Amino acid sequence: MSTRLPLRALGCAFWLAACAAPALAGDDHGHDSAPAATGTVLPRFAIASDAFELVGVVDDRRIDLYLDHFADGSPVGDARLELEVDGRSVPVSAHGAGQFEGRLETALAPGVLSVAATVVAGATSDLLAGELDIHDDAHADAAAPGAHGPLRYAAWLAAGGGGLLLFAALRRRRQAHARIGGGAA
Repeated sequence: MSTRLPLRALGCAFWLAACAAPALAGDDHGHDSAPAATGTVLPRFAIASDAFELVGVVDDRRIDLYLDHFADGSPVGDARLELEVDGRSVPVSAHGAGQFEGRLETALAPGVLSVAATVVAGATSDLLAGELDIHDDAHADAAAPGAHGPLRYAAWLAAGGGGLLLFAALRRRRQAHARIGGGAA
């Protein structure tokens, strides 16, 4: 009876380890890492000065632009905006207070592109400059699968199943050994 307890404890420990292992966090699940992207994220830029902040969202050949006062974040009304991306002038039209739309002749190529905007609002004018970083879509698609894919779960299930088979084999051997020893006693 004293040898049955270690065998049961070993089997329970192996079973618990096999079941709990998929729940363990991998290297990419630390508290300091950014959350994984779940959808398409459009390229964007944000450039600011003491007076204005301009945010642009690029969707193929269209750039949605949002112009706010830097101090309080309120939209800039009655503003005129001129935009250059990668040295090319982009025609811009107003669509409401602080909202503009730019149209590119061709889609932007991947890379780090310079962005410059001239803002004139009433008596205030300013030049804003920054960068737009456009990534190649092939890299984003390759990084999408998580570390906990189906193959990793299958490996843990196989390990758990192997542990159960080992436990069952040891138990049968123990029972057979007890029958042999029990008949002689």
